Amino acid sequence: GVDGRIAFVGKPLREATRHVALHESRADLLEPINEAITRLEGDGRLDALRLRYNISVPAPPPETLTVGINHAPPYGLIDGDGSISGFTAEMWTELASRANLAIQFQAVSGEVYSAGPTAASGLDAAGLLFISEQRAARMDFALPVQRIDYRLFYRKDNPPSDLANPLRGHRVGVLPQSLSDESRRSLADVDIVHAPSIDALVDGLLDGTYDEILTLPLAAEKLFAERGASDKVEIYKGALFSSELAPALRPGLGAVRERLNAVIPGYLLSDVHAALQEKYFGTPVFWTKTRVYGAIGAVAAAFLSLLGFLWWQGNRQQLRELELERVHSSELTGVVSRLEQSNREQAEFTYAVSHDLKSPSNTIAMLINEMSETGDLGPDAQDLLTDMDSTNKRMRQLVDDVLVYSRIVDGGVGTELVDLNLLIDEIWEDLKSARTEADAALLVSELPHILGSRVQLRMLFQNLLVNAIKFRRPGRTPEIEVSGRQLPNGVEITVTDNGIGIPQEHRDRVFGLFQRLNPHTAYEGSGLGLTICKRVMSNHKGEIRLGDGNGGGAAFTLNFPAVLAR
Repeated sequence: GVDGRIAFVGKPLREATRHVALHESRADLLEPINEAITRLEGDGRLDALRLRYNISVPAPPPETLTVGINHAPPYGLIDGDGSISGFTAEMWTELASRANLAIQFQAVSGEVYSAGPTAASGLDAAGLLFISEQRAARMDFALPVQRIDYRLFYRKDNPPSDLANPLRGHRVGVLPQSLSDESRRSLADVDIVHAPSIDALVDGLLDGTYDEILTLPLAAEKLFAERGASDKVEIYKGALFSSELAPALRPGLGAVRERLNAVIPGYLLSDVHAALQEKYFGTPVFWTKTRVYGAIGAVAAAFLSLLGFLWWQGNRQQLRELELERVHSSELTGVVSRLEQSNREQAEFTYAVSHDLKSPSNTIAMLINEMSETGDLGPDAQDLLTDMDSTNKRMRQLVDDVLVYSRIVDGGVGTELVDLNLLIDEIWEDLKSARTEADAALLVSELPHILGSRVQLRMLFQNLLVNAIKFRRPGRTPEIEVSGRQLPNGVEITVTDNGIGIPQEHRDRVFGLFQRLNPHTAYEGSGLGLTICKRVMSNHKGEIRLGDGNGGGAAFTLNFPAVLAR
C-alpha cells in the first residue's frame, strides 16, 4: 500500500532481455512460439503479465488521467454527439476536484470497460468497477463508493418453476466479469452465458436467449422501460449477490489511489454525494452533512461516527423484535427496509474509517521509531516518545478491535461443525508466549461439537483465555479450566480462572462497548474483548453470564441452544 510513495530515479542501471530457449532438436517449435509471442504482445496480454509480476516498470501518472466510461444508464450516459455524463462521470469530476487531479473522459465499449484500465486500452482508470479477486490481481482499486445488489429478472410468461431455487439448470445471462469470484463458485450448476452489453442482456431476455438475467436493477429497469417491456418482466424478490463498486486504476498509479482514498470518505458524507444519489437513483444517502455533524461533535468526526454506529447496532435487536410483532404491516416493512439500507451504508463507512485510521497510526509509529534512533534526545524527550508510542499502540489495538467487532456485529453463524476440543487446543498453542511467561495452566474436559462459525467461536474462546492469563493476581499462577455439560435445552460451557475477578457491582457493564475496570498502565486492552464475546453468543442464539471463579477469580458461562450442539 505504499507504492504511491516510491519513485524511480534516473535511467535504468542495467537492462537485460529474456528469451524462450529451445533444444536444438526442437527447432520446429521456433516459428510457432515466435508467432504466439507476437500475438500475446499485440493483444496486450504479455504486457499485462509483465506488470502483474513486476517485471516491467509501469508508466508514471500522467498530467491528465484518462478515465473510461461506457454507456450503462444511469452510471454512464453517452449521447449521440459523444458527450459523456451520468452518475459515474459526475462522481469522478467531484472526486478529481477534491483530490486536485486533472481528468478527461473517454467513451469505451462495455467489453473494454469491463476489462479495466490496461496498457492496451490506453486508459488510466475505469469509472466504477466491481471489485473481484481476478481484477484485483491486474489492476488497483480505490476505496469502495457503492454497494450494489444483483437482482434476477425473468419473463412473466416464463417464470422459474422453482422460485426457491430459481437458477438451477437454467441459461442465465450476465455481463462479463460482473460477478465476484465467490458468486461464480456458488453458480457451479448454472449455465452462465456472457452478454457483450447491458442492452444485449435485456434484449436476450425478451427474445428468449436467456431464461433469466442477473444484473443491476436500475440499469435493467430503465432499458425495459425504454423498450416498453416493463410489464413483460418480473424481478425475483431478494438480492442473490452483492458487490462493491470502486474506482479502478492501472498499475503505477499508487499516488493517485492515495489521493482518492484521502477524499472519498469525506465525499461520501457530503451533501454533493447525497444530491447525486437523489438525482440518479431517487434515494438519498443516509449520511448527509447535517446528520454527521449532529452525531460527532467536535473531536474526531470519523472516529466518533464509528462509535455512534456501534451504539446503534446495540439497538438492532429491538428493531428485529418490532419487525416480528408487526410483520404484516406494509408500512413497517418499508421502514425496516430503509433501516437495513442505512445499516449497510453505516457498516461500509465504519470499515472504511477504521481501515484508514490504521495508516496514520502506522506512520506515527514509524516516526517515533526514527526519532528514538537518532540518539540526540535527552531523557525527558525519550520518556515523552515512550509515552507517545504506548498511546499509539493502544489506539492501534482499539482500531483493530473495532474492525473485528464491525465484521461480526451482523454476521451469520453458518452451519460448520466445530470441534471445541480441537479449537481450544489450537488457541492455547497460539498463546504459547503469553502462557509461558505467566506459567499458566489449562485443564479442559470433554467438550461438544457446535454448529456455527469457527472464526467467531475462535474469537470468543481466545478472548476469554487471553483475559484469564492477563488479569491474573500478582504472585499467583494462573489456573484456567474449561468444562462443559449437557442440559435439557442445550449445552453449557464454563471458562473459570483464579485471577483478579470482577466485582459484583461492575458485572452488568463489562460487556458494554469500551468498558474498562483497570487503568491502561496495569492491563493493556481496548475494552472490546467481552463485547465481542457477547456479540458472538448473540449471533449463535446463546447467552454469556459472569459469575465467581476459583479463589475470587471469574467464571464465564456460555449457553448454546440444543439445535447447535452435536
